[in-house]
Amino acid sequence: MQAECEFDQHLSKKRKFYETSAASSEDVDAFDFESHPLYCSLAHIKTKRVKELEFFKLHIYDLQGQIMYLKRCQTSKLPWEDIALALKDDTLKKVRDNRSLKQEVDEYARMSDLLKAWISSMVTPSRCLFEESWRHARLFGGDEATRKVGLAWIIRQMYQNTERALSHLVYPEDGDFLDIQVIETDPNVLETRVMHQFTVDATFEAVSEAMYTAEKSFAKYYLKRDADAVRLSNAGCDIEYYQEQVGPAEQNITDYFILGRFHDEDQTTLCLKTILDDAYPLEDNTWTALTKQWVIATRQGANKTRLRSYYSIEHPSCQNGFVPLEQVANLWGIKGEDPSPLTSRLKERNVKSHTRQRQVYVEHFKNVLDFATTSVKEEQVERTKSL
Repeated sequence: MQAECEFDQHLSKKRKFYETSAASSEDVDAFDFESHPLYCSLAHIKTKRVKELEFFKLHIYDLQGQIMYLKRCQTSKLPWEDIALALKDDTLKKVRDNRSLKQEVDEYARMSDLLKAWISSMVTPSRCLFEESWRHARLFGGDEATRKVGLAWIIRQMYQNTERALSHLVYPEDGDFLDIQVIETDPNVLETRVMHQFTVDATFEAVSEAMYTAEKSFAKYYLKRDADAVRLSNAGCDIEYYQEQVGPAEQNITDYFILGRFHDEDQTTLCLKTILDDAYPLEDNTWTALTKQWVIATRQGANKTRLRSYYSIEHPSCQNGFVPLEQVANLWGIKGEDPSPLTSRLKERNVKSHTRQRQVYVEHFKNVLDFATTSVKEEQVERTKSL
């Protein structure tokens, strides 16, 4: 019994000893196990070697208990083992973040090299201050991450130039409006420019959603095609990249275009721009038509929204440049040998075609809007029933 009390007293002293961190290397080196109370408690064992082995077994057990005590000693709000694990997890997270950031830095470095090479190869022409210097956009080939940055940059740059690009246009404040002009920008080269405005009795939020869906599906609806436009990439933040066939069966006309939607407080802007893409070069017999389009939805009241659109479509082109006027006229069934009558007749044809197209667009947009509104109402009814 006396030996047990001495052992408890010794253990208490040892705990205080470790808690106050007063141990020194000299104390450890001067350890005399024969004078240890635990050794004295084994006086009933006569054989010295057996006595020493038994002492060290008990002493090891004693030290293990002290280690467990120190591990769980509340010197802070959490045990140091938990703190060490937390620090380890945090370090691993930082390592992963650093690797991701390094990859992002490498991607931007590659894009920077491409842009530097492109800019250094450009010859700055003398231009009118009001002339667009960003008409033609080309997307470089390369890794997908860099191309997505390029897609976002092209369409955001178009959005930032919305006010400047449309500043020369005059729309009525309210009501329906349509103006179509076909201009001969160069000899035998035509460009179609369309201004369109209409108002719908619907909330601004509903129109903002419907205009995005309607634009992506309009070509399929208008041309009565079975296939949708093919999405090639999604750059995020309502920015997508598509390939679309827009020509008749007799001629392959392919557009590669970026579509982006941008929200402001009372206005949503939809930007569409066709581009030339190094990753998808046009075949020799394929035409394309460079297009720029803005669709702007503006809140006019609680249940009234105005839509204004402006787009320009350049003369069809191919790998060798603009398509000859005679070939364009022949595609649309306009015959003649003299280019002058062909020009006038093509202008007339384009005006009629885009007038019809705008009428169909309003019809298609309202169908999309009605479908979306009906779907939302049905979902609300189902939720109410489930409650």
